[in-house]
Amino acid sequence: MTRVSRNPLTQDIWEGVKDDLAKLISILSDKNLVQGFFDDFLTPTEKVMLAKRLGIAVLLIGGFGYDEIKEILHVSTSTIFTVQNAVEKGKFLKPAVEDLLRIQRKEKDRGSFFEKAKDSLRILVVHDRRSLARAMNPFSSEEEREFEAYNKSHKKAWETAWPNRMTKI
Repeated sequence: MTRVSRNPLTQDIWEGVKDDLAKLISILSDKNLVQGFFDDFLTPTEKVMLAKRLGIAVLLIGGFGYDEIKEILHVSTSTIFTVQNAVEKGKFLKPAVEDLLRIQRKEKDRGSFFEKAKDSLRILVVHDRRSLARAMNPFSSEEEREFEAYNKSHKKAWETAWPNRMTKI
């Protein structure tokens, strides 16, 4: 877990550093520059923490429930609750994530995290007995056809990876 120093900054120093960080991120206009900056600046643990929190926000705004988020991202209920509060009470997180999802849908970005999470959920829904009722028809017919094709081509891999989750139908 990331730790904060016991020696707090003065308020004016904190505001100045926070302002500089916001300016720095705002001038990084290219995705590769941003990724490079985060690779240079953050520890692997900090990157995972930030990525999971963004993932939680994306999934919450995308309509996923707590159990689904916990299964996909391997996070605690309290972490999900913390992010949900930020989404609901914050001014900027929800609109920013909604813009991200809108751009990804417009570009039909099948490689986006949200699309991968939906694919993961589809597999969990079909292979998890507790969620079998949800598998009745949660997707459009086109999505269902895509899932069936995906499921047939990857069934063996999932049987190997998750042998206890396979449902005999």
